[in-house]
Amino acid sequence: MKEPIYALALDDYATVSFCSFSKNYYGTVDEISEFISSLENNERIKVALEEYKSGNKNAEHIVAYKSTKLLTPVISHSSHIYVFEDEKWTHENIYGYPYEMHADRIEAQQIIINHNNNFLRCIKATFFNLSYQDLIRKDKLVPIKKFWGFPNLYKTNFINKDKCIIESRFFVVEETYASYKEASDSLDIERITFKSLMDDIFGDG
Repeated sequence: MKEPIYALALDDYATVSFCSFSKNYYGTVDEISEFISSLENNERIKVALEEYKSGNKNAEHIVAYKSTKLLTPVISHSSHIYVFEDEKWTHENIYGYPYEMHADRIEAQQIIINHNNNFLRCIKATFFNLSYQDLIRKDKLVPIKKFWGFPNLYKTNFINKDKCIIESRFFVVEETYASYKEASDSLDIERITFKSLMDDIFGDG
């Protein structure tokens, strides 16, 4: 039996600095607990998690300056695994500025989640040697070793300068659909953009 999936709302760092929005992340209670334990200087969310585990399923924390329910159960459906080798793609940040991305290998998983009667095509992924093209020296790749999104959304294993592994902790939404059939029909490798995952790396930069 698969573990239940929950929505965790957090501040969305991929927005302009004078705006505050939330973004949903989807994972199991164990995954969410591990993530929250890794956070520094965020006692309110840790207290909310303890309240939740003690039986208060309406425990709240602060997101975008508002009290927000910590965990919301959702329904998960189909799951598919995809592997990309020597993958290149263009990521546009929130201002439309392009980053030319590259990864030696990507292991991605897509699922469909039903949240508030919206059918979401969601993705999580592990990136091997994720990098982007240097903005001046086009023949140089800059490895991703810093993150400008919400803290600790990625697990990292920087084995050495030639082997860096970055793993997203949660599923994030790539696209929303009105029906399960539409979402199911969209589970195609060609539809994967990695945009939401990259937003959690670059934030508003």
